[in-house]
Parts: sequence; C-alpha cells; structure tokens
Amino acid sequence: FDSEVFFNVLLPPVIFHAGYSLKKRHFFRNLGSILTYAFLGTAISCVVIGLIMYGFVKVMMQVGQIKSGDFHFTDCLFFGSLMSATDPVRSDLWRMWHLYKYLHMSMQERKRG
Repeated sequence: FDSEVFFNVLLPPVIFHAGYSLKKRHFFRNLGSILTYAFLGTAISCVVIGLIMYGFVKVMMQVGQIKSGDFHFTDCLFFGSLMSATDPVRSDLWRMWHLYKYLHMSMQERKRG
C-alpha cells in the first residue's frame, strides 16, 4: 500500500466531504471545546516534545556528540512548537466528526479493489 496515494488521493476527499457536510450550528455549538482542545493540546504537546528533545540534547552532551551550549531549552521548545502545531487539532476534529469510520471504509474498499 503506497502512503503517497493514501495521503494525496484518498484522504483529501474524505476530509473535504466531512467539512463540506458539517452543519454550521454543530460547528458553532462546539466551537468552545474545539478551540480549547486545539490550544491546550498544542501547548501540552509543544512542552512535552520540547522536554523530550531537551533530554536527548543533554544525553548527547554527556556522550560528547554535541558541544555544551549548542542547544538551549528555548531551541527545543521551538522544535516542539513546530512539530505539534497541527496534530491535536486534526485528531480532535477527526474524532468529533467521526471521520475514522469513513477512513476505515475507504481503506476497506481499497483493499477489495
């Protein structure tokens, strides 16, 4: 199974259909929870990824792979913010709009065909 076909051909129509068929009242009724999960999820993910990255940097300093002072904690948080910017929003929206069942159905159809 080619992942490029999945991400470039199969997935965009599923996401487009879910967004296009969403009723405005459902979206605005859940806007508070969408924004809360988006901002809190992104902030938590940014800090967690930054801390993990900082731990790896400290280990690499101890081993001698990098010099002390090359990376700071803010650099690791910046990397964490880049890596975590979209994942919480995507997973929360997919769960809220029940897109996983559409994704599963399209993958099953692809296997049969």
